[in-house]
Amino acid sequence: MKTAWRAGDMRDGAKTLAPDAGGEPFPEALARLEGFSGTIVVELAGMAPEDCAPAVDAREAEARGEEERRLAALPGLTVAVVETALCGLAATLALACRARVAAPEGAIALIEASQGLVPAGTALWRLRELCGMGEAIGIAVRGARIEAARAAAIGLVDALAPAQVLRDTAAAMEPPARRPPPRLFRTRLGRRLVRRQALGELAARAAPRAAAAAVRLLFEEPSPARAAAAIAELAADPERRQLLRFEHAKAALLGGPRALPRRALVLAAEGGWQWVCALAQRGVRVRWCLRDARALGDGLCWIMRDTERYAPERKEQAAACVSVSEERAGFAGRDLVVTDGTAPLGAAERRHLGRGAVVLVDRGKRAAGPSGVEDAEVAFGYDALTGRTCVLHGRSERAAAFLRGLGFMVLARNDAEPVFRCLSTFETRWRQFREGGVGDRKILGSLQAMGFATRETARRLRAHGPAARATPDIAYELVCAMWRGLQGVDPAAAERIDLALVLETGFPAHRGGPLGFLEQVKARPGVLREIGLADQAGF
Repeated sequence: MKTAWRAGDMRDGAKTLAPDAGGEPFPEALARLEGFSGTIVVELAGMAPEDCAPAVDAREAEARGEEERRLAALPGLTVAVVETALCGLAATLALACRARVAAPEGAIALIEASQGLVPAGTALWRLRELCGMGEAIGIAVRGARIEAARAAAIGLVDALAPAQVLRDTAAAMEPPARRPPPRLFRTRLGRRLVRRQALGELAARAAPRAAAAAVRLLFEEPSPARAAAAIAELAADPERRQLLRFEHAKAALLGGPRALPRRALVLAAEGGWQWVCALAQRGVRVRWCLRDARALGDGLCWIMRDTERYAPERKEQAAACVSVSEERAGFAGRDLVVTDGTAPLGAAERRHLGRGAVVLVDRGKRAAGPSGVEDAEVAFGYDALTGRTCVLHGRSERAAAFLRGLGFMVLARNDAEPVFRCLSTFETRWRQFREGGVGDRKILGSLQAMGFATRETARRLRAHGPAARATPDIAYELVCAMWRGLQGVDPAAAERIDLALVLETGFPAHRGGPLGFLEQVKARPGVLREIGLADQAGF
């Protein structure tokens, strides 16, 4: 385990076990709690990235099984705090605790199946004990991310609480009463029938061997050694190598893995509300300093409207993530500060930032990469910024990598020019048709003339032979979503396109729309060829 831990702090009658860069190894931290029989609050957010990844060999799997066993053997009532998405060893330790308390944005993600592996230790069997065999099979086979509300419904989480009082709720927890598993799974015949049905449905999965191994383990007695042996066998499987190649290609297409901060402070004037909107929609808790945001407008209203258009519950989530301050303060505990080049951080302000905090210098259309940039500072210039997309001014590999880690789709200005031309062409044609009173059928016909085919056309081609590459469903879905949105139809079906900004601003090319989609494919000719758009003049 790479994570260092701090143990023993007493607060509200409960002791704490939490990651701490200046702490001690996990066994030594647990030794401080062996004689304590009260409540132990186990905070798992902030573990090392290596510990949040699946175990890939037998030795690592056995070590994780031993760490899980030591935590489960503590005499006190261990209560896991699920404040964010937990995966890898963090999810295993959460399941090893006797109770779990989650924030609404928390989740437990057993991602091993998506990488052709099975969870280490006894995580699978604990899952079976907590939520029953049926739910355990579905979660293990799909590699599912279980959101907090769903986890509470199936018995995986014992209580839900706002993030502000999550620790206090955990400290006040009583030992939960466990329900017995469904009667069907108590008999040998019932287990045999369910296992046969589950194994029969694995052929369509991305990693059928890993899913089959997980199901077989669920029907056996708990044994960390068996899980470690299964991991060693699956790690050398050619199916896993093929699956990883696919996952890496998909991650590159979507902008890389998400390494989101937990708390951010936004001091940027130009584009400040876009930063607040983008980070809040990703679940990051944001404080926005209005005094430095001189070009405010109705930015906060924009955030609420943008999130509500995608789904009503997102409005509440965004509102819970955003706090507004009139003072340039609140640096303590922040691991991301967004500021612009006209308001750099002072030395005293930098001292208040925690270890590992990053300062993102938003320089707008000014030149990126100022002299004397510190290691913890990422500076960049941009030509366009939306809640999902950033068009960089100039080339900065470091800035591009960091922005992808935040979940932005990054595009260079010279690569964006054809995209802007395509958007302008579509906007002009759409306005001409709408002002001329042309019906829906003619609008779809104009889209076909631009190189996009309708779903019906693609289906007819499939009925008479292999589908032509020039008529991909994905292109039709893109433009059809744009067309519906421009007529004021609810764009919930087009969530992955930044359509809410399109509806509010009348489709300006630099404010989202299909830019998020087109930028992914523009820089990758192989992807263009795959979806059949490489020979289209608009691209």
